[in-house]
Amino acid sequence: MEDSVNRDEVEKFLLASTTQVTAAGKEYTTSTLSQVGTQLVELINTGLSANCPSADGFKFVVHATVQEQWGQGSQVGARCEWDCARDQVVSITHNTDKVTVCLVVFFVHIEEEEEDSDSGEE
Repeated sequence: MEDSVNRDEVEKFLLASTTQVTAAGKEYTTSTLSQVGTQLVELINTGLSANCPSADGFKFVVHATVQEQWGQGSQVGARCEWDCARDQVVSITHNTDKVTVCLVVFFVHIEEEEEDSDSGEE
């Protein structure tokens, strides 16, 4: 198990997932924007471990923001308490002519529990 997540590997997977869900020609409404966000989070939750082996040993939380693209700017912020030496965050922003998608994945390192060396011995 690695001590850090391979950022390039995760970014490529996130971009591929975003491109798959926001395929050209889709029409977006308020309800379909919400569905796009849900589809992205589900796709990433189910596929990240298989497609990004460096995520093994990390619990991850996925946040997706999907909004219509009308030329406006946007900022996404988050705050989390964690171990700065081991935990990581990876984010991408993907713009199409109709939507802007911001994906943020928080990786929290899972501590392996050491087996009690004197268990069962007296």
